[in-house]
Amino acid sequence: MTEVKTEFASRVWTDDELLAMPEAKFWQLIDGELIKMSPAGAEHGEICARLLSATYVFVSRRRLGKVYDSSTGFRLDLANCFSADVSFVKADRVASVLPNPEKYVQGAPDFAIEVLSPRNTIREIERKIELFFNFGTTLMWFVLPRKRVVRLYTGAADYTTLDLSGSLSAAPVLPGLVVPVREVFEDPAFD
Repeated sequence: MTEVKTEFASRVWTDDELLAMPEAKFWQLIDGELIKMSPAGAEHGEICARLLSATYVFVSRRRLGKVYDSSTGFRLDLANCFSADVSFVKADRVASVLPNPEKYVQGAPDFAIEVLSPRNTIREIERKIELFFNFGTTLMWFVLPRKRVVRLYTGAADYTTLDLSGSLSAAPVLPGLVVPVREVFEDPAFD
């Protein structure tokens, strides 16, 4: 998704106010600033769909927790409520972070995936990564489509870059979930 700065002043936004916004799924609150996210392009959507599918199938078959798409908000604190392209919350945390399924998840995901949109900057996504880790996320993948690489983050500034010859592991959060980087960018159904 592409960020668009808004005319809204920085202030404290409640969950109910954010959920009541027109097109609520397109609004994110980052560092107290309300930002409208425009829809992303097809490549972004295809990559997200591949990663969401792989994560969901792996998690659901093992009943490991909940997997969310980019329309699910994570309320980290009063100044931050935003989503990742794909996110996962462990089963033993679901009840504590999701007291009301009609509201935002109250806390950070254990594992999240971000895909860089052509109109976003790396710095914008790095800020979201930093915030997620500050609030408890322990693993993230950051996909850079133009470079055909994926960064595997184990801390806010601690990452390894994998190219098409590498494989992404979701261990220790989801041991056994491994995705070849090539499959992130190429759909085997069309080879």
